[in-house]
Amino acid sequence: LVCRSAVASTQMWGESGTYGTWSLFAGSPSGEAGTPGQHRFNWPVSLAVDPKSGKVVVGNIGIESDPASDVRVTKGYKFPRPVYLVEVPILTQTNLSADDAYCDASGQGVAISKTGVTYVSDTQANRVLVQRWKWGTLSTLWSVIAAPEAGPNACGLALSEKTGLLYIADFNGGKIWKESHDGTLEVLLTLPEGSNPQDVAVDKLDNVYIADYCGNAVWKFDCTSHSLQKIGDNSTDFGDGSVGFALPISVAVYKRTG
Repeated sequence: LVCRSAVASTQMWGESGTYGTWSLFAGSPSGEAGTPGQHRFNWPVSLAVDPKSGKVVVGNIGIESDPASDVRVTKGYKFPRPVYLVEVPILTQTNLSADDAYCDASGQGVAISKTGVTYVSDTQANRVLVQRWKWGTLSTLWSVIAAPEAGPNACGLALSEKTGLLYIADFNGGKIWKESHDGTLEVLLTLPEGSNPQDVAVDKLDNVYIADYCGNAVWKFDCTSHSLQKIGDNSTDFGDGSVGFALPISVAVYKRTG
């Protein structure tokens, strides 16, 4: 599934297995409100699939023309799929320009555990929100950590398949944070100067992959050797006539092959 983050980013696209063709999954192609069964997304930038229910949860950021950041859920087998709004009353709202909203508006990351616990990045407030019950309200998981360092400017989120622990891409801090077994946060790694991690993914071995927006790179952190390796940058030749990453904003790991 893909969220299209652009001026007319009102749609989500999915690849349909056998033939590898792309079709509209949810959203309003016209960019307007759509029919009741085809509600729009404003600026969808993050998504996660609930492993239990199959519901797709989308972080929908706000910009100055439509400043409300929120979370939306869609599920169904036939298009148009209905889109439902999830109430997140403590998600921080700010009036940001389109340029600033790409990395600073709340809702930059969504993750869902195997048991249905939902995490949402409250980016503007440097914290992560969690919904621990199916019909519960979203409450603060972490606020700003005063010492020894400030909390993460939370963008992308990922969960370990092995431990269920949370990983957070800290955009402004240039770091990846990891949840400890006692529920606190610790810095797992710091990227080179000039890096701004927009998203993070974790494979089944707990190796970490990072989309470095301003560094035009994708990184891999090996959890065994604790080494950091750049696996793609703006000079990478993909062999199909295209060259390089330009401002990568999201990353995912294919579970079957890694």
